[in-house]
Amino acid sequence: WSSDVCSSDLVYSISGALVYTDHFRQLNGSQQEIEWLGTNNSGAALPSGVYLYQVSTALNTDSGKLTLLK
Repeated sequence: WSSDVCSSDLVYSISGALVYTDHFRQLNGSQQEIEWLGTNNSGAALPSGVYLYQVSTALNTDSGKLTLLK
């Protein structure tokens, strides 16, 4: 990741429904940590399960699976 760029963070249910977005967070430095609290866009807690994520900047996109355990 390059310094001083904005990110777009998306979380999808395993069925492909978009459940969480976090746009335009300023990133500074070369290593970043993104924290998702296991909630949807309304702040309601989501159930345990497998979710898909995508983190994008103007220069890079990363995606993968994550497991939410309660």
